[in-house]
Amino acid sequence: MRVRGERSTMNSKARELQPCTAERFFSHYIGRDACLTSSCRSAIYLAIRALKLQGEIITSPLICDTALFPFLALGVKLCFADIDPATLNLDPEKVNEAISTRTAGILVSHLAGNPSDMKTITELTHDHRIRIIEDCAQGFNAEYDGKMVGTFGDLSCFSLWKPPTNCGGGLVCASTEEIESIKLLQRRLQRVPLWNRLISSWKRTRTLVIDSRRALHGLLRRTPMRLIRDPKYVIIRLSPYIFQPYASLEMEAGRKLQAAINGNLMDRYTSLGQQIHEKLESRGIRVQITTKKARRVFTRCIFLADRAGSQIVGELLERGVHAFQIAQGFQSRMDKHPYFKGFDSIRKCRNYLELHDWVVSLPVSFDMTRDRIDFIVNQICDLL
Repeated sequence: MRVRGERSTMNSKARELQPCTAERFFSHYIGRDACLTSSCRSAIYLAIRALKLQGEIITSPLICDTALFPFLALGVKLCFADIDPATLNLDPEKVNEAISTRTAGILVSHLAGNPSDMKTITELTHDHRIRIIEDCAQGFNAEYDGKMVGTFGDLSCFSLWKPPTNCGGGLVCASTEEIESIKLLQRRLQRVPLWNRLISSWKRTRTLVIDSRRALHGLLRRTPMRLIRDPKYVIIRLSPYIFQPYASLEMEAGRKLQAAINGNLMDRYTSLGQQIHEKLESRGIRVQITTKKARRVFTRCIFLADRAGSQIVGELLERGVHAFQIAQGFQSRMDKHPYFKGFDSIRKCRNYLELHDWVVSLPVSFDMTRDRIDFIVNQICDLL
């Protein structure tokens, strides 16, 4: 594996690549080899297969639920550990309490570009010989303790669906040997017909991971209704099975990643998000606290409302402020999720259950002006 360098060194190396693919960009910028996939979920699926994880995985409940479906498809059990009420990331103390003889790994996410406490988490894994997968879908260009996010875990997964690229796809980063095995696995899986993969997943885990409505309709036509209604079977819609990205994505993603760094686009996102964050905090609004020793990125700004987030979001939209509740989209409430609500571990996550419905997210756009930021902050303060 390449030596992990400081951010300044990685930036200078990334700027020298003219032009480059997404994989080559990441291998210089992060300091690890990379494999391009169709999505971050595909990257997580391949990471699980590469590490040959068996047993139990600890993760935060405040995470994109589709990032957890690859574990279900492979029959890996999940255990939720509570969040830190300040940073909204995994609480290392709760992780330590959740570790058992069955624990094989930890999936660590960096919510809204705010790095998790990786020093404490890595120390825990060293003591127990546990593997780490970093979900860096929201953490591109963030740092913890002077190192890039994505360099702490055994493997790290990134999304290209989010800023600054917004072009689709994902990446898994690891050592040279692991990436070679991942690419081999990726090519082999791509040759297996979709229907065969669905049936294999059904037989192994009693869980179907469906990549499209068309595949789901095909399944319903071929399957007796008594099996569909059987509570033993869980049907989940997801797309980890289209593993390889379309041909032009490598160059397109590489070009956009370079433009984001060379044009200081990520720095501008962070600067604008920081302004909103500080203005809200100075006026008494409870915001997501940045982890100590971390340099976060802002592609969205999170604050906690004094009443249901869905109500605040509706009132903000009426006032011309785009916002959304964190429960919308893929970050659904786990204790009400059709699959995860039955997990005993989710009932122990008191901070998560208390805070989830109050979290409101503000998208950050690189073309925001100072007047627009003041307008957003004033509208939020008028409501709270």
